[in-house]
Amino acid sequence: MPLLSHSSKMPTKSTPTPRTLGWAPLPNIEEDTSSDYVPRLQLLLREIGHRYTEPPPPNHKFLNSFHEWLHFTLGPVSGPSWKGKKLLVLEDSSTAVIERAYPYADTEMKFLMAKLTAMVIVMDDSLDDDEMYDQISQFAHRLYLGEAQPPGLLSLYHQSMKEMSQFHEGDAILRGLAVVPWISFADACLLEKRMLTVDHSLRASPLDMGFQRLAMHRRLSSFAASSGSSSSASSDEESSFEANNRRSSIPYMKGIGHTNGKATPLEGSAMKL
Repeated sequence: MPLLSHSSKMPTKSTPTPRTLGWAPLPNIEEDTSSDYVPRLQLLLREIGHRYTEPPPPNHKFLNSFHEWLHFTLGPVSGPSWKGKKLLVLEDSSTAVIERAYPYADTEMKFLMAKLTAMVIVMDDSLDDDEMYDQISQFAHRLYLGEAQPPGLLSLYHQSMKEMSQFHEGDAILRGLAVVPWISFADACLLEKRMLTVDHSLRASPLDMGFQRLAMHRRLSSFAASSGSSSSASSDEESSFEANNRRSSIPYMKGIGHTNGKATPLEGSAMKL
């Protein structure tokens, strides 16, 4: 029987397996094609009742309002690094997220969400600034006590949260869902900072309240351990020195033997007492 050439095709039989869930290749579709998923995807979309709806066109009023606010209000209070190309990237990322996440929201809501989004991006990227970190660490505390936020980024952030609360003033549940996450984000920034600065030996960050006490305890423990080992070594040396002195002060006792009536020391019988 002649061998089959590489160009000839062997007939294949589709065997249902747990992986394929009984699916067999559709006729007239080559095994090496990448479009064999299309019929199954179309069937899935029909079963779930999917209907494609074209997204609305860009909201130019929203985009223009946000552009002006970002460059003339947020930019000047965000620090010297937020200018030029970096500010443009911030604008593009903030507006793109809102346009895709809330395509049917009105201009006011899009503008408000974009402002909050841009400010949290700036906050998250400014944690290396000690002054900004100190302000963020007191943000929720001042908010709960009804105190004013320091002028600048956090003051704008607080004002936008007030606008969000007023937008949902008719529904307490929606108001909480819309406002509280923005408060929690500030605390999340603090947690991220502490995780990045953690001392693994103490399992704590220098920013934690009890870190100084833990560090002092570690120093005292290390000092006690080193002092204990030094005193133990000194005691061992002293004991060894005294033992050697005692040995050297005891003379050898020579055994007395009798050889022809003469007393002679016994060889090899010297002992230390």
